[in-house]
Amino acid sequence: MKLSQFLQLTDEELKTYEAIFLMKPGSNTEPNSEPMSNHIDSYIINTDLATLIRIVVRYPEINAICESPQFAGYWQDLWSQCGLKPAETQHENKPTVHQYDPMPTVSCFTLLKGLYLYKGYQNVFAEITDWTPELRADAREYLEMAAKFGCFFAINLLCEEGLKSLTSKPDKTIAVDILRLAQRAAALYWTPGYLLLATVYQEMSLHTEDTLQLPGVQSKEALFSEALVSIYVAQKLEPFSEAMLNNAYQGKTIAEATQGTIKSWFQAKVRLETYAGGLINASTHLRADRKAVLIANKIKKTYLPQMAEKNEEKKEVNLSNA
Repeated sequence: MKLSQFLQLTDEELKTYEAIFLMKPGSNTEPNSEPMSNHIDSYIINTDLATLIRIVVRYPEINAICESPQFAGYWQDLWSQCGLKPAETQHENKPTVHQYDPMPTVSCFTLLKGLYLYKGYQNVFAEITDWTPELRADAREYLEMAAKFGCFFAINLLCEEGLKSLTSKPDKTIAVDILRLAQRAAALYWTPGYLLLATVYQEMSLHTEDTLQLPGVQSKEALFSEALVSIYVAQKLEPFSEAMLNNAYQGKTIAEATQGTIKSWFQAKVRLETYAGGLINASTHLRADRKAVLIANKIKKTYLPQMAEKNEEKKEVNLSNA
């Protein structure tokens, strides 16, 4: 099933869109009618989430309403309930193994959209064994849209598939696309995202620079240097990446998620040094650390005040409920 078919609205869903559209402030067409904007909150909350996501993907004006602050708590509750369920039952009424957390870098509603599209990809293509070029293109559409909405699983899978493609046929366009995706993961997911970015830089070192010619990276040494910077940034942001680590790794630790590949930051750096075969030295580490400090400080300056404010609000709510 193509993505356009998956997102196609039924007649009933179109009626739901029309109802929400008419309820939004300033949409009343009858001068003497009672304003309906007071009803929009409850209407949206009582609309099936899958229906709502298909609507907002198609109609940005409805998405803007759903991203309004008054719905933030509701989306956060839904997002937290989307965690893994017990493997033996996968029953929707069973408690989750873990809960997803809100992230300061992207709204919970956006993350819900990404996860919905990723789950759609899984459901549509789960039974495919004979992958034709057309099917691969169709699957990529799902993953790209899920990645657009911040789904780490989609970004990670697109990077994996892209790196496999480069192994068989080096292509600058594919390489740039993979790098863009990994950089998005880093911007949204901090520690797990920067670890993915480090892996991408490392794996791209397998290809000669004259084949890929990535923007700003002119040699294998530069690729390893950027990989090292990414590891340093991941390390520096770890104390602030609890929610991102939980969401990206579904409750697993870094060591568990990487299957023991990264048991410590020291090991991660030594492993990269070994892989680089002499292209990383003490000076490389010093430069990488300095660059990582600047990157991490910029991120912290942007988001930590907001995170501190949220934590204070959470404490106040907990005290009031005590």
